[in-house]
Amino acid sequence: MKKLFIIVFLFFISNLVYSQCKDFFGNNTTCPTAEDSMVLYENSLKVYEFYEKHEDYKKVGSIKINTEKNVRECFYRLDSTLREFKDLWMRRERYLKGEKIEVLMPVGGRNIMMEQYYERIDENKFYQREFENAILNTNSPFPLYDNRIAPLIINTYVNNVGEEFNGDEVQIALYVPVTIKPVALLTKEEMTLREKLLTGTFLKIKPKKEIEKPIVTKIVSIDSVESKYKKEIKKSSTKSKKNKPQVVKKEVSKGYFNTIPINAGVIYYTNGVTSCAIGYMYNRNFYVLPKRLYNEWAVPLYGRYILENETELIKMLRTKFGEYFKEIIKEKED
Repeated sequence: MKKLFIIVFLFFISNLVYSQCKDFFGNNTTCPTAEDSMVLYENSLKVYEFYEKHEDYKKVGSIKINTEKNVRECFYRLDSTLREFKDLWMRRERYLKGEKIEVLMPVGGRNIMMEQYYERIDENKFYQREFENAILNTNSPFPLYDNRIAPLIINTYVNNVGEEFNGDEVQIALYVPVTIKPVALLTKEEMTLREKLLTGTFLKIKPKKEIEKPIVTKIVSIDSVESKYKKEIKKSSTKSKKNKPQVVKKEVSKGYFNTIPINAGVIYYTNGVTSCAIGYMYNRNFYVLPKRLYNEWAVPLYGRYILENETELIKMLRTKFGEYFKEIIKEKED
């Protein structure tokens, strides 16, 4: 009982450390859950593994995000970079329609679709690629961010080989997996490292003069943090090879969509211009929006296509959630 209490208490404290139910813009919001942390954890491993193991990309720099100001600046920069990409996207569209303007086009001469650079999941979570967006390697895992949970490192990678992505400079904000993994799942070694990386900064209401105090204290060095990344990646890769997850499909009776759980995350699908809700994620399961609600939820044709094409739907969910996604729950048809 005592051990259970400690685990619950630490998880509660962990959530307070991250957000105090406010995002990094200062807005009131719901507190991040263990599911939020786990999805972010799985995604951070995939993103880091891609750039660290890719033979064409070499790391040329690292910057620690270690103050509250740094964190806010990171999210404001993500927002600013998104606006820049939208402007670049519009200029490319004008060029493709025949306007004589100078604009850098991707190899192949096609514009990059908006959803390949950015996709909003809910009021807190969103997918977004790197800060440098003139050249985009859309084969890389799509980084996931949560504006209640702080990244701790900005790494820069450069590609100076090959043809398609030669010259690609990637500056990307990264989460340290051990700091976002749900507390109840941490090993003793991970708990020790986590304590070295994080302090109780967010547990205290500080006067303005202390606002620049570090969030990260005993970070020791970037190399020591990234060595932990590599250990987690190796462990995760070995596990996934041994036990490749299978998608389970279940059909349930009508009614599950009448009341969406309070901690569920509504999942959106986009065609690059607009987005529509196609279901929600809860307890690692994706609950499909029933056909009978298509009109009520104003689901357009592109949304109906993904809902009724199971292969594409599973592919999309695997891309977003990786091994975290487990089951598809559908309503039985009459």
